[in-house]
Amino acid sequence: MTASGAAGAHVTAAYFEPKEIELVGRLILGDLPVALLPGAWWSYLPSQEVIFYPQHLLTEWTSWQMTGAMCHEAAEARFTGKDGSSDVARWLRRASKLGLSAPSAQLLVNTVNDMRVNRLYMERYPGSEAFLRALYEEDPGMHAKDDLRIPPELDLGRYRPLHHDYVDAVSLFWIESVWPGSAKGPKLPSEVSAALRKTWRDIEKAAACDAISQMLAILEKKVVPAYADLVSQWKPEELIDAASNSDDRESSEDDSQLPKEETPSGGEPLPGESASGQAVSLGGAGSSLRQIKSLPKVTAASVRMRSMPASGAGVVKRGAPTEAERRSIDPLSAAVVQQLRRKADERIDYTKFDYIEAVSRLEPKIAETIDGDGRRPGLAEIMDRRRHGSSEAHRRPRKQRLGDQGEINLDNPERLVVEPSIAFLKGVRVPREDRQRDFASSILLDVSGSMVQKGYPTRKFDRLVETAILFMEIHERLRIPYEVTAFSSDITSLLPFSKSGVTAMPASLRDYKPKDHSNVFRSLYELDHKDTDDSTALRSAIENGSKEKGLKSIFMITDGISSDPAELRRALIDLDRRNRNSSERQRMKVLAFGIGVVKSEFDEAYQATRNGKPLNSCSGVVVDELNLLPGHVGAAVDERIRYA
Repeated sequence: MTASGAAGAHVTAAYFEPKEIELVGRLILGDLPVALLPGAWWSYLPSQEVIFYPQHLLTEWTSWQMTGAMCHEAAEARFTGKDGSSDVARWLRRASKLGLSAPSAQLLVNTVNDMRVNRLYMERYPGSEAFLRALYEEDPGMHAKDDLRIPPELDLGRYRPLHHDYVDAVSLFWIESVWPGSAKGPKLPSEVSAALRKTWRDIEKAAACDAISQMLAILEKKVVPAYADLVSQWKPEELIDAASNSDDRESSEDDSQLPKEETPSGGEPLPGESASGQAVSLGGAGSSLRQIKSLPKVTAASVRMRSMPASGAGVVKRGAPTEAERRSIDPLSAAVVQQLRRKADERIDYTKFDYIEAVSRLEPKIAETIDGDGRRPGLAEIMDRRRHGSSEAHRRPRKQRLGDQGEINLDNPERLVVEPSIAFLKGVRVPREDRQRDFASSILLDVSGSMVQKGYPTRKFDRLVETAILFMEIHERLRIPYEVTAFSSDITSLLPFSKSGVTAMPASLRDYKPKDHSNVFRSLYELDHKDTDDSTALRSAIENGSKEKGLKSIFMITDGISSDPAELRRALIDLDRRNRNSSERQRMKVLAFGIGVVKSEFDEAYQATRNGKPLNSCSGVVVDELNLLPGHVGAAVDERIRYA
C-alpha cells in the first residue's frame, strides 16, 4: 500500500480475526440475502447465495485489503446477482461461435464486470473507495487465469498468453484511471497494444453500463473479435520449440522468440496518451471515470498475474502479527468503522428528514391505492360512495339504517298517508352498497436497536419509514383517524388520533397538499433504541383504539419476537374476548408484519390459537423481501377498508 493511498494514512498493520471479518462482512452485506463462509478463495456463488472468503489471508492481508475484497464481493452480489449470472451463463454458451472457449470468454467478462460493479458500488457507497483502493494498489488476484492447458515445461516467465497480458493491462488501466499514480502501466507486446488501441474505448463503454446485458452486448460486438485473435495466437507447441532452441542464449538475445514489444505509434492512442504523447481523458464526455495523467512504462514481465495461487504455490507467507502489533491498532478501530459508515450515499439524514419530499417519491404507490389501478376502483371512490350514496340525484350524507327498516313501497305510495303502519316494507333488511362505515387505525413501529442501527446504512429503517408514510397518507386522504406509535422498551406516541385524519379535504384530491410530518420521523430516529416490547405497545394501542368509532386495525411492524411472549399472548386473547362482546362494526384486529424473523416463531406469536382454534383477532405475515414491506402493509390497509 502506497503512502499516498487514502487507506495508508490510517491503518497499515491491522489484521482481522475470523469473528471480526465476519462482523465487518455482515455490516457490508447489509440486507443482501447472502451467507458469508470461509473458503479457499474469494468467490460469490449466486445459485447458492453465498460468498466465500479465504481465512488463510487474515495473517497476510491488512484489514483494509480484506474489507476492500469484501466490498468487491458485495458489489458482485448486489449488481450482478442471480439474474446477471444467468445472463453471463447464456452468453458463455455462445462463446464457441465467437471463436472462444467458455473459460477464456469468462476471463474477459470477469475483468470488465469487475470494473462495472466496482464503479456502481463506489457510486452508491463512496466510503468504500478507500478500501477498494487499498485492495487494488496491492494488486491481489481476484480471478484465476486457468482457462488454458499450459505445459509444465513451458516457462511462463518468458512466454505468456497474449490475452492474459491483455486482461492484466485492462485492469491496470482501469486502476490508473480511478486512482492516478496507483498502477504500473505496462509496455506491452505489439499484438496486445494493437488490440487495446482498437478496444479500450469500447471497454470503457461496457464498464459504464448499469445493466450487465448491455455490457455483454458491447463486448460481443466490439471487443471479442480482437480478444479472440489474441487467444488464437497461444500455440504452446511452437513456444516450447522456440524455448528449446534458445536455451544457450542470453535473455537479451531471446527477444526474437518473445512477442515483440513496441512503443505504440500511429492508430488510436492507448489510454493515457494522445497521438502526441500527451495525457487524455479515459472517460470521454459524461464518463464517471477520472482522467489519467500518464502511464509509466514497464516491461510485460513486470505485469503481475492477477490469479489465485494454485495449491499455495508462489504464496509469500507473512508471519502472524505479534501481540504487540495487534494491541497497537485495533482492527475494528474508528478508522475502519468510520469508513464503513461513510459508504452510504443513499443513507437519509433523518435529523433533517423532509416528509414532503418523501411523499413525492412515494406518490405512485399512494395513488395506486387511493385512485385505483385501472382494474378496480380506488379507496377514495369506495369511501365517497359509502359516505354520500351512489345516486347522483341524492348526493348527501347517508346514515346507516337500523332495525328492520327498508325502502318505501313506491307501488303503493298512498299507504304513507292512510296506512302509515304498513308504509314501509317489513322483513329482512338488505344492506345498501353505499352504507356508511367508520374506521380507525394504529401503526406500531419497532425502533429497537436492530431496526435503526444509528450511524450505519440501514435499509430496514428506510423501509419502515416508507411504510409509515404510505400508511399515513392513505388515512389522511381518506379522512380516517389514525395514530402512529413507536416502541422498543419504551412507548412513544408520535401522532395521536386527535391530530390525524380529520381535516377537511379539498373538492378534488388533485388539490390535496400533504401536511408536513417531518418532525414525526425526526423524533422517531432520535428515540432510544432498545429491546422489543411489543406486548406493552399492543395493549396501549388497544386502549387508545377502543375510544374510537368503527372498525379498528392495528398494524405492527417489527424485526423481532416479543421480549415477553406470554404477555403478548395474553394481550391477544384479551382482545379476542373483547371482540366477541362487541358489535361487528366496532371490532379490532392486529395485523403484524415480521422482517427477518423465524417464520415458525412469528406465526406462533401472531397467529395464536386457544383451545386448538385460531384467534380471529390477529394474524401475522413474514416479509421475506425487505423492499416489499411498504407494499404488503399498503395492501393490508386496502383490503381492510375495501372489504369491510
